[in-house]
Order: sequence, then C-alpha cells, then structure tokens
Amino acid sequence: IYSINTLVDKSIALNLADGKVSGLNYGYNTYASVATTIILGISTVLYPKFIETRILNSKEEFKKQITDVLKIMTYIALPLMVCFLVLSKEIIEIAYMRNSFTEYSVELTSWSLFFYALGTLSYTFQEMMLKVFYSLKESKIPMITSIITVVINIALDFALVKTPLEYKGLALATTIAITVNAIVLFVLLEKRFGSLEKRKICMTFVKSLASLILPVISTRLIISKMYVTGASLLTNLGVLLLAILVAGILYLIVSYILKMDETNYIFTELIKIKKERIGVKNEKE
Repeated sequence: IYSINTLVDKSIALNLADGKVSGLNYGYNTYASVATTIILGISTVLYPKFIETRILNSKEEFKKQITDVLKIMTYIALPLMVCFLVLSKEIIEIAYMRNSFTEYSVELTSWSLFFYALGTLSYTFQEMMLKVFYSLKESKIPMITSIITVVINIALDFALVKTPLEYKGLALATTIAITVNAIVLFVLLEKRFGSLEKRKICMTFVKSLASLILPVISTRLIISKMYVTGASLLTNLGVLLLAILVAGILYLIVSYILKMDETNYIFTELIKIKKERIGVKNEKE
C-alpha cells in the first residue's frame, strides 16, 4: 500500500516546480530506509507468534496478545516518529547535503520527511492489523481496505497539492490515508473479536508521549549547542548520534519511572538475549 501511495505522490509531483519531486523522493527514501524497515522487521517476527497463539490458545488470549503487541509497538514507534519530526533537517543535511544538494534542497526534503514521518504510528498499527488478519487467513479484508486507501490517497493528493502545502500535501495525503486504513482495520478487527483494550493502548500512548518531553528538550539543546551546519560530516554525525543516544537513555529512564510495562518487557528481552548468547558461547567452548 505504502509503495503504491508514494508512487502516486511522485507522479502528481511531476507537475510541480523543479526540485520538489526530488525532495519528495529523497524524503520518502530516508523515512522508508529506517522506519519501514524497523516496523516491517518487527511485524514479520511477530507474525508466526500470532499464528501460534491463534491455534493453541483461546480467543481471549489472542485478543490479549494483540493488545500487548500494539502497546509495545506504540512504545517503539512513537519515539521513532518524534525523532524524525525533531531532527528532520539535521538528518537530511547529514545524509545528502553535499555537491549540488543545497540548503534549499535540504529544506524541501526535510519537510517531505516530516510529513511522511507523521504517519509512523499509523503505519505501525496498519502493519500489525494486517499481520493479524493474515494469521486468521483472511486476506479479503486487507485487500479491500488497501484499495480504499489508495483511492483516498489519490483524492487527497489532488486536493492538497492545490493548497499552499503543495508537495508537502502529497506526503500528508499518504499519512492521512494510512491513518484511515489503520483505523478501519482496527474497527473491523474489533467486530471480528469483540472490543480490544483500547484504554490500555491509549495509556501507553499518553505515557510514551510524556516520557518523550525530556528527551526532546535534551535533543534540541545538544543540537543547538554542538551542531553546526556546514561542519564536517563526521562531526555533525557524531553530534546527531550523541543527541539520539542521550534521548534514548532518558526515554527509558522516564518510562521506567512512570512504571510502563513496556520498559520492563524491553529490559527482560534484552537480558534474555544476553543470557542466550552467553549460553551459546559456553556450549561452543
């Protein structure tokens, strides 16, 4: 779906002024290379677990697993989205600003990245919902909603490209279309299984958002004090990575203080992975 929508975006953008097609293209490629890779990777890993739970456990257990997965993905996807929103300009500068890629190109591309990134959480929920339906061997519903999503995206593209947003409206159209699809899939899933624990998912969203306040402040402080446009690539890359590292640590600390289950889950999984690696190493010895 995402690939089709962005292909439509680029086709419509061909009628815009020079540079805006490239800005849209580079913005999407930057977003897709990181966000969609991470989200698709995690959803692919979870897919067999959905199938196993559906076969071996009750309907209520399956519903609980869906809720838990959506909570964990919210915990992961929200900071990823905020990272892109807060650091879109710096990310684009480091990735592309050299030779013929000017400050104007950076501005065009960073805005494209910004509006695509707004749909990170929606894209995450969409992929999770699709995996759930596929695990139930129900491919008809995802196919129908995908077609509807593409139609919505095309209609929004033509509407928003005529506004002051121009090419940014094309990226926003994709975000809105994906959001609509995620909501529709969620509603249809509830009709299939009954009400999911939306309150718990919303609480995870609110707590994750609250946990991001301090990381965002620290990120902007580090960038404002240490990042210099036009400085060497390695220097600015180091500053960017430092800002992300500090923000990540603060996010984990604050979310732990807020007693988020997802933080404990992440720590537990990391400890489990470490123990497994130690076990494998000992066996080899």
